[in-house]
Amino acid sequence: MTEPTPAKAADSLLDPDKFPSYQIHNAKEVALLMQTLKDKRALLTAYIDGGPFSFVTVVLGVVQDHGGIILDASGDEKINARALAAENLVCASRVDGVRVQFSARAPVEFPYDGYLAIRCDLPDIALRLQRRESFRQPVPLSNPVTCTIMIDSGDGAKHTASVRVLDISNDGIGIVASSELSVFEPGTMFENCILTIPDTGSTDVVLQLRNVYKIRNPRGGESFRAGCQFVNLPNRIVTQIQRYIYKVERDRRLLETNG
Repeated sequence: MTEPTPAKAADSLLDPDKFPSYQIHNAKEVALLMQTLKDKRALLTAYIDGGPFSFVTVVLGVVQDHGGIILDASGDEKINARALAAENLVCASRVDGVRVQFSARAPVEFPYDGYLAIRCDLPDIALRLQRRESFRQPVPLSNPVTCTIMIDSGDGAKHTASVRVLDISNDGIGIVASSELSVFEPGTMFENCILTIPDTGSTDVVLQLRNVYKIRNPRGGESFRAGCQFVNLPNRIVTQIQRYIYKVERDRRLLETNG
């Protein structure tokens, strides 16, 4: 068998430290991202110890209890030997136009459905770099977007919680969350939520909680921030969001020009 040809990893990988706003640290959210890669059968390029040798793989499974992922092995025996002797596999992919990158440590041989696979520890950090057209638009207090989330109390009863929307994109919203949202895990679905966009009216949306974290205020108080992703958002709502973002940007530019 011939020696595999090295790839140019330096031209393909990103430095996570240069993108702190796009780093995912929460273990449950990282596991959720790995599950999304599995469900979408996303092709990954796995760079052995960060390159230059690499192979194409997919996420075959997410080990919830022990915090690991299972990757498909290479068809090349020499590449597999290099991968299993490595400290980590730096994996990169693009899902729905979004760049994803993570480092999977401690690869070991793992049997999967009668085939050879590779099991790695769940990544400590994952990089999810949003595409440009889905950047988060800060929501001004003078032209606010509002949202009411339908919360299941766990005993069959449901109630609503009005939250302040901090930013919005075609993908989702960032919000100031009430403390009761902090008890929910990333991946939780909230149905029958009401999103209100200025000059457009209100509409029902489904949100999936992606992350929630505590923020300490300058005066010593605490609040919670959360990121929520839209689920199966109708095209007409996407159009309304794009129009709102365009209007906010246009108004901002006018203020800067006249100021």
